[in-house]
Amino acid sequence: IQPEKALDILKRVAKVIDDAEIEEVFKQVVVGKTDKTGVEKLTTPRKQSIVWLLPANSKFFDVDGCLKKFSEIYWTQNHKIQAGDTVYIYSSSPDSCIKYKLLVEAHDLPCQTDFDKEKEFYVDVNDFEIAKNHNRFIRLRLLSESHTHKMSLPHLLENGLAMAPR
Repeated sequence: IQPEKALDILKRVAKVIDDAEIEEVFKQVVVGKTDKTGVEKLTTPRKQSIVWLLPANSKFFDVDGCLKKFSEIYWTQNHKIQAGDTVYIYSSSPDSCIKYKLLVEAHDLPCQTDFDKEKEFYVDVNDFEIAKNHNRFIRLRLLSESHTHKMSLPHLLENGLAMAPR
C-alpha cells in the first residue's frame, strides 16, 4: 500500500488519533521492498523509527494471555525491525481487528532463557520449539490495547485496506 493511501485510511479509520500525530508517523515510515530472494530491502536509509503491522493467529499463540501476564512478548523477527519502532498487532479470527500497540525494546535477539516463559501460550508445543530454532527475535512492550470498532476488519476494509493483514 502506498504511504499516501495508508495515511488517508488511518485518518478516516482512526479518528481517535490526532491528524498531526498521523502525519508525523508517516514522515517516519520507510517503505520496504522485497528482492527476488524474498529478503526485505529498505528503499531509504534508516534514520527514524518505523511503524509495522504484524498479524497474530490465536490458533497458534495466545497473544492476549501472554500480554496480560507479562506486558511484553518475544516475536520472531523476519524484517528489519529495530529497537524504537512501533508495532501494531492485527489479531485474526475471532477478533479480526488491530488490537495492540507495542514498542520494540530490542531486536536481533538470539533465543534466551527468558523466552521459555512464553511456552504456556503456544497451542502446540512443537510450534514453540520451531520458534526457538528461529533464533532471531524482537522484544515488544505493550503500550496500549484498542477496544474501538474502528480498528475492526470490516471498518478497515470499508476505508481502503485491501485485505486482512497476513
